[in-house]
Amino acid sequence: MDVTFDNRLSSAAVSGGATVSQQFDALGRRVARTVGISTTVYVQDGQQTIADYAVGAAPASSTYRYLYASYVDEPVMRWQTSGGVPFYYHRNQQYSVVALTDGSGTIVERYAYTVYGQPTFLTG
Repeated sequence: MDVTFDNRLSSAAVSGGATVSQQFDALGRRVARTVGISTTVYVQDGQQTIADYAVGAAPASSTYRYLYASYVDEPVMRWQTSGGVPFYYHRNQQYSVVALTDGSGTIVERYAYTVYGQPTFLTG
């Protein structure tokens, strides 16, 4: 595991022997992530990621697009552009994401947190 000078995770070995590495811009925003040989580039608007796409692809052909509510870290929707599949984020009163639903309202994934913020990922 490697970290940058400002304590951001820059690379780590994950199960299966693959390596995940991340790149950040001068403002500290993640702009790219590489898993093995696959690289994803992130498009930022201020401090929010609004789209991502595979490296080498045209930015107009993004893989996912994101929509936020009034706060910088309050995601509302992630839209998969290839199939037009929307996923909606649901939060609790502390603005922690607690569920992810599909376009029909079916829970796809749920999240629970310990008192110290350690997440647990649960199926729908």
